[in-house]
Amino acid sequence: AEAEGGQVTLRLTFQLLSIGKTTPERLLHTFIGARRYEDALRIAQEYKLSPDPVYRAKWNTSRMTESVIATCLALAKDDWWVTAQAATRAPTSAGTARALFQHALERTESLR
Repeated sequence: AEAEGGQVTLRLTFQLLSIGKTTPERLLHTFIGARRYEDALRIAQEYKLSPDPVYRAKWNTSRMTESVIATCLALAKDDWWVTAQAATRAPTSAGTARALFQHALERTESLR
């Protein structure tokens, strides 16, 4: 910044580092890898991709809570994966265990 008669002039310089092409699938996985789950969900919705990889990644990187059960397991489409998660992941509290097992029971009804 330079002072000119009591005024300040600010000069900004930008440099373009790269331009590249990518596929929606690659962009989805880039956002998942960066834990930008909301951005990944927007890409999945916009390009009609399965959001399940986003829910799986968020589930795997989150502490299990009733909220995470509702926003990850409940929204995932893959009943077998959801059931396997309920059977293999240890709940962190009695309330979470109850929510997890209740959700698993509801999901296994569709597997009959």
